[in-house]
Amino acid sequence: MATKKSATKRKKLTLQNLNIWNKRLAAVYFIEAVAILVFSKTSSFPIIERFLTKDTLTSEVAGHTVLAPASQHLLDINMVYLVIAFLLVPVIIHLLAAFRYRLLYETDIKHTTNRLRWIDFGLSSGLMMVAIALLNGANDTAILLAVFVLMLVAHASSYLMELHNPVPRVSSWLSYLISCLAGLAPWLIIAIYIKGNLLYGEGRLPGFVYAVDSTLFLLAALSGLNLYFIYKQKGRWAEYLYGERIYMFLGLATKTALAALIFVGTLR
Repeated sequence: MATKKSATKRKKLTLQNLNIWNKRLAAVYFIEAVAILVFSKTSSFPIIERFLTKDTLTSEVAGHTVLAPASQHLLDINMVYLVIAFLLVPVIIHLLAAFRYRLLYETDIKHTTNRLRWIDFGLSSGLMMVAIALLNGANDTAILLAVFVLMLVAHASSYLMELHNPVPRVSSWLSYLISCLAGLAPWLIIAIYIKGNLLYGEGRLPGFVYAVDSTLFLLAALSGLNLYFIYKQKGRWAEYLYGERIYMFLGLATKTALAALIFVGTLR
């Protein structure tokens, strides 16, 4: 009996365990970023801005000014740098959690929240969704900005959920619902582009793009489900540190999967 209790105690997660994981994850993400930089070829995506302008011919026929949609090519973005950017964000955040802001990180964990995690998820997920949007044909600056900001809102709302509802007490699920809606909105935008391409464009997108969409949507849903399980105290989720480690695994799986799929599909 004593041996079994000792084994159970050894398996219990501690803040020291999380500190080790923060250091390891920073190293893994950095290695992945370097690998993408070294082994990838340039893959540029045009960024445009849409606006209304005078349709000269139609205006002459109509006898009054007729406005028509137009677009202007602004720049080309190299997908390599976008992938490296969303891999380097967690490098910085995990290093801050492991060293400079370790006390802040561990104090947050004790109070069942983690502001550094939500900063990481907000920024890196925003960049990831921009990359996914570009792969699906969304290259308008307004759309890309909306996608990025919506991901910031989604994760800021998740932070507010934790901040104002210490686990396991929940006074309101409003922040959680806002987080889910804000996180779902970019996927609806992408679905519109997929439908438009199927109906009016060249047909099916490359297979790896659909793999990106389905894989990343599933992993994003699992992240939201993890927060729900933490509050419902499901099984091992009754231990907040377990939920925190699941966030670490999901973050690694999500970023690694997207980087790998983009590399195989367009960067090699």
